[in-house]
Amino acid sequence: MSQRLKLYVSEVMAGIDADPITKGRIAEDLLTSLTERAERSSVERVLAESGAPWEMAKDYMNGLYGAEAGPGYADNEAPYYGYDPVSGDYYEYKSPLTVFDLPLVHIKFRRRGWFFGGAPAVAKGIIAIGDVALGVFAVGGVAAGGISIGGLSAGLL
Repeated sequence: MSQRLKLYVSEVMAGIDADPITKGRIAEDLLTSLTERAERSSVERVLAESGAPWEMAKDYMNGLYGAEAGPGYADNEAPYYGYDPVSGDYYEYKSPLTVFDLPLVHIKFRRRGWFFGGAPAVAKGIIAIGDVALGVFAVGGVAAGGISIGGLSAGLL
């Protein structure tokens, strides 16, 4: 099994917001499908035909919640405490109210930071709080926005 296929699947999974069981099934099915296709063709060709990881993640999200769902879909009104096998335990909350396709409030933290092998938890919203926060009001370890507070921050204030 190709490491490139595994990396592609992990990048796709980073763009999918679902419970860990659903994400596990999607990852397993996607990896199996890509591996079968790579046996008949080259890995490079399979990856080129599959498109960018974020596009595939968007397609899966549309399949899970419908194309009209957009940000703030499904059960995201409640905070989610979960485990992501790639980057460890995390907490996430997205408000159902959106402004310009961004949630009004997005909070996302990981127990293990990216310095310890995990992926950074990026919060994007009008009010963003997280390991990495991007928003009009941003608070986090790395923060960028109109008003930002953080260890490393960039903004108007």
